[in-house]
Amino acid sequence: AVVSTQSTGAGTIRKFVACSWDGQTFFVDHKKNICKYRFEENVAIRGFCAGQYAIGPDGNKPSLVYITNGHVVIYFNVQLTSLGVQTLNDYPFDFGALCDTL
Repeated sequence: AVVSTQSTGAGTIRKFVACSWDGQTFFVDHKKNICKYRFEENVAIRGFCAGQYAIGPDGNKPSLVYITNGHVVIYFNVQLTSLGVQTLNDYPFDFGALCDTL
């Protein structure tokens, strides 16, 4: 199953979520970054869906729903802040100021 969902805290970046029969779940963003998740049970997945669902008065939240033999497992309020790889270059640091304080 392949679905499109918004699963970041800001809710502005759409992701595609794909799940195979053995529970391997992949999140792919528009920059082709991939996050892989392995469903916890070692069973065949009979059904899968992802989207904005509500289980209480707080409103719709990004959720994953897995259907196995006799079980429905819901991961509610799934938040992925980033799929991209981050390096130290993404966080500028003033080494000169650090050396001055030492």
